[in-house]
Amino acid sequence: MRYLLLALALFSIQSYSAQKVFNKSEISPIPSEKQPVRSIYLIGDAGEAPDDQSGVKILGPMLQLDPEASVIFLGDNIYPRGLHKKSDERRTEDEASIIAQMDVVKGHKGPAFFIPGNHDWEQGKPDGRDMVKRQQKFVEDYLGDDDHFMPDKACPGPEIVEVGDVVIIAIDTQWWLHRHEKSIGEADGCNVLDAAGFMVDFKEALKKYRAINTWWW
Repeated sequence: MRYLLLALALFSIQSYSAQKVFNKSEISPIPSEKQPVRSIYLIGDAGEAPDDQSGVKILGPMLQLDPEASVIFLGDNIYPRGLHKKSDERRTEDEASIIAQMDVVKGHKGPAFFIPGNHDWEQGKPDGRDMVKRQQKFVEDYLGDDDHFMPDKACPGPEIVEVGDVVIIAIDTQWWLHRHEKSIGEADGCNVLDAAGFMVDFKEALKKYRAINTWWW
């Protein structure tokens, strides 16, 4: 029987992966009689310094065995407060954190997406929106196209991506919590004019795709 595999290889479980050291022989492909329709790997809180990204280190070998798999980085891609300006002395460390993640999916055949988290929004500080937009540009420049970061332009979403027979509805929950300037409306390149408009679009998306495999974050 064909089935969908949601690879909840919850790579935010840093405590577990820090205790267990995996070698390549322990990461085995799925038995041929149980091949998934599609694999989607979710990884959150990966934005530590490269040497501390234990989950990212596990992800690399798994993608080599599953070249068509999709990957979603669920936020907090750069600790502690997102991607600073090039003139900031913290910029080098910021770049190193997210480059280590991007290198795992650069050249990967399957789709890969980054969604911002509260740390990427400068932990709710006034420059949070600029931090997110700066990170988006850096990710897209490094990976070579504009399909790897969502929602776009620090907007709340919903942003819809069809990956085969799976629909991903991306939303930025930190947008709702941010108390300072944030993107909204056509002037900022967003599809919704306000929070009420977001809820209308979100409900319509859930209704439209209710008959197929729909996941939202």
